[in-house]
Amino acid sequence: MAKLNVDKLSFKELAEFTKAAENRMAELRNQSIDELREKIANMVKEEGFTIDEVIVEKKFKKFIKKAKNTLPPKYQNPDDENQTYKGRGPQPQWLKDKIDAGGKLEDFLIDKS
Repeated sequence: MAKLNVDKLSFKELAEFTKAAENRMAELRNQSIDELREKIANMVKEEGFTIDEVIVEKKFKKFIKKAKNTLPPKYQNPDDENQTYKGRGPQPQWLKDKIDAGGKLEDFLIDKS
C-alpha cells in the first residue's frame, strides 16, 4: 500500500480524503457483516436448525421470563381486594379517589412492615 503524506494535503483535499475513507470503511463493515451473517446461517443450517430456532426463540424466552418476574402489588383497595396497584405508572382511579377523600398513600400498603 502506498503511503500518503497527509501533511502536504490542503484542508479541502484532506476533507475529501477523509470522506472517501469513511465511505470505504462503511462499505467494508457492511460487507463483513453480510459475510458473517452468511457464515452463521450456513452453520445453523448444517446443524439442522433455523435462524428463528437459534436466535428468535431465545429472545422470546427472555421476554417470557421477564414477564413472569413482574412486580407484586404494593397497594390494595381495602374495599375491594381485587383492586391493586404496583406503585408504577399512573395511579388507578380507586386510589386517586381514596387520596382525594383524605387518605394517604401509605394507608393502602399491602405490607406495612
